[in-house]
Amino acid sequence: MLISNDDIKNIFKIFDSALKLIKIEPLNSGLYNSVYKVITDPVNRYNLDTFILRIAPPDNVPKLFYEKNMMRSEPAIHKLILEKTDVPVPKIIHYDFSGKIINNAEKFCPVFKL
Repeated sequence: MLISNDDIKNIFKIFDSALKLIKIEPLNSGLYNSVYKVITDPVNRYNLDTFILRIAPPDNVPKLFYEKNMMRSEPAIHKLILEKTDVPVPKIIHYDFSGKIINNAEKFCPVFKL
């Protein structure tokens, strides 16, 4: 499910209104989620210029039993892996499962480079 650039701009505005978005590019890498590469002005509190935004499909989309609310577990899993191992995983810097910003789960993290 693709969402509009205006929806993505709104997500980032609510997350951090100081981020200046330069480019939004859909990535064809998500089998289950919609995935976007969002380029921002690198002068920001994160010292990053590239973010990955993942959007889960709406609740009314048919899912396999293990796909239901799957994204909700990822912040805790990433945090645990970062704290307890040396496995390189991206730090999730924002997520929202309330449906208040858009009617889907959302999460984004910086692009992770090994």
